[in-house]
Amino acid sequence: MNEEPTQTTVNPEVWAAAQIEEVAKDLEKKQKRGKKVAAKARGVIFLARPNGEVLGPERQRGEWWAQFFDGDRRRHREKAGTQTAALALYQRRKTEVRQGLHFPESVRRRDTRLKDLVTDYLESIRASQAKTADAIEQRLAVVVGLLGNVEAKTIKAADLERLKAKLTTNPTSNVGWRF
Repeated sequence: MNEEPTQTTVNPEVWAAAQIEEVAKDLEKKQKRGKKVAAKARGVIFLARPNGEVLGPERQRGEWWAQFFDGDRRRHREKAGTQTAALALYQRRKTEVRQGLHFPESVRRRDTRLKDLVTDYLESIRASQAKTADAIEQRLAVVVGLLGNVEAKTIKAADLERLKAKLTTNPTSNVGWRF
């Protein structure tokens, strides 16, 4: 007569409490095993490579990468050792992007002006001793004159189309341009 208690042989409230206790014990066991990273974590990718360092899904050799997009919508990828490390790296990079700190100050140039870029370009042309440096300098002076000394980041394709139209309609400012 050692029957296992079921819902029909025991008080329903006692039986429900026992079931809830079993579920709670199962959850505690799962939590003690450690947190697992979701199989499809956003921003974490596995690239299969024959000489990869780790085993990924389906027992393939490869590498875990964190993939994110910066403020200018450029895609970046960084290699991480494990899936958990890739997820942590992704979350850290997304926080940096939100704060505007993704790049170090020496690399990040937010307000680069068109005139500064033209000056740097002309210096590099003169350093390479290009024979056409004078003609290029005249053409770029016209461009800066027409567009103004704006932030280089703000120049759009439509601005360049307007510049092209101005140069083709005004032959006096046209310094050897061919379109």
